[in-house]
Amino acid sequence: MDNGLSYRRELVVETGDFLMDGFTQAGMLMELMEKPDGIIAARDEIGIGVIKYLTKRGKKVPEDMAVIGFDNDPMRVACESELNYGVTMYFPNRIKYI
Repeated sequence: MDNGLSYRRELVVETGDFLMDGFTQAGMLMELMEKPDGIIAARDEIGIGVIKYLTKRGKKVPEDMAVIGFDNDPMRVACESELNYGVTMYFPNRIKYI
């Protein structure tokens, strides 16, 4: 099915799991000629780093850039109000141990 979306390898970055990693990688993405409309972070803590990078440079989330994080990390509430404009997704652990 053609949905009009294309895969761009330069927009997929590997990073560590921490706030500073998100901050650093957001900087690398923002150096691209064609900037992304949003960033999906593998963890909320990485997403917080992304949001910190963007707001430090005068960008507004989500008006200028969408940020999505995963895992519903309690640390996200410690972030200043800009994280309230981000989105986090939570997938509860459904593994059953026998």
